Amino acid sequence: MADAPSPDAATASPQTGADRPRIEASRTPRGGLIGAILYPFRLLKVVYAWLLSLADTKWGPAALIGVGLLDTSIVPLPPDPLMLALCFGKRRYSFVFSNMLVATSIAGGCVLWLVGHHYFDSVVGWVINTLHWQGAWYGALASPETQKLTAEQIASLPRVGGEIAYPDGLLFQCKTALDDNAFLFYAGSALAPGPFRVACVTGGLFSVNLVQLVLGTLVGRGIRFNVPAALAFFFGPKIKPLLDRYFEWIALGAVALVVAAVMVLRYAVKA
Repeated sequence: MADAPSPDAATASPQTGADRPRIEASRTPRGGLIGAILYPFRLLKVVYAWLLSLADTKWGPAALIGVGLLDTSIVPLPPDPLMLALCFGKRRYSFVFSNMLVATSIAGGCVLWLVGHHYFDSVVGWVINTLHWQGAWYGALASPETQKLTAEQIASLPRVGGEIAYPDGLLFQCKTALDDNAFLFYAGSALAPGPFRVACVTGGLFSVNLVQLVLGTLVGRGIRFNVPAALAFFFGPKIKPLLDRYFEWIALGAVALVVAAVMVLRYAVKA
């Protein structure tokens, strides 16, 4: 495997496919405050250039499946850049690549559901305790939300092992959303990386219908992956030069959108 190119060398990545144009130089500032903010995304473009080179190799689809399973199950490693690289490299297979990720998302979500259903205490609980995430997952008795409850309401809160799921914790919030409309919550969570894992684990913990997880993931991840795949398929030759030139800005915008989506989802769950 060749060494990854430097940020400047990313613009000179060789062509290995007849339908793949070269990666164009970025049109973003390299100095000053803006350049410093965008520098991590310049490095990400190096990875994008390397991923693009996988499109004509036999390892591309296998890598996509592996990254998709890791992202859905345990490691927050979004597969979107690799999928786009493969779509630009072999546009006629764009929907094959996107639906490979949809399938791996469903498989990974089902695995998380089973872990939450059968091994929450031994697996998820161990991770929570090891990383000291008890406050985020279980909430706290001293929180403002809990202080508004009566003694009877506190006594009726769901329990997970020896822990109480307080209203300000992820478990209580997810359970509330799942009780209201599991399908919509799964579909909305599937649009962003982090909430989806928590939703799947919580669904298994509280024995929410697994079919709703499959259908919600099919819709949510179907939108997330098939929309960019469709853009690559129909407008690849026009979109790719823009992506190359403004990659850093587009990546920054994508991060901002994901953060905003997570915040909106959390607000909707609390409401």
